[in-house]
Amino acid sequence: MNATELAKITTDPACKPVVEFLSVLETKQVDNLLTIWAEDCLFELPFSHKGIPGLEYPKFRGRQRIYELFQKVAIDKNIECKDIELFPMKDPEYAYVEFFCDIEQLDLGIKYTNRYCGLAHVIEGEIVLFREFFHALIRQNFEATGF
Repeated sequence: MNATELAKITTDPACKPVVEFLSVLETKQVDNLLTIWAEDCLFELPFSHKGIPGLEYPKFRGRQRIYELFQKVAIDKNIECKDIELFPMKDPEYAYVEFFCDIEQLDLGIKYTNRYCGLAHVIEGEIVLFREFFHALIRQNFEATGF
């Protein structure tokens, strides 16, 4: 089941916006981000492959900035999220998610699959924080082949 299918049946208040976010990646309906993310939200990639020890890792703050980021992603990539597992937390404002992502870089015609997970903080149906992690060695090996 992909994110778009899962979004139709998920009811947990913290998990629903998370899977709706993943669905936006698939459908490219980026305008939906404006209702999924809180105004002063934060999207973090703490262990990004682009990170350099001692330097700040990628952070995108604010609904508008995240909207702009994913507008570009929608143009540059085709994405499918699959094998999604949602884990509501004891605190009902948090959710954890694991999934695989098939990504096609359109300008290069290259396809890539990686494993992802994320921790989300959701207040009143809006994502205020999403920390995304991925398998860095898979990404590093992929990039070494010419990405």
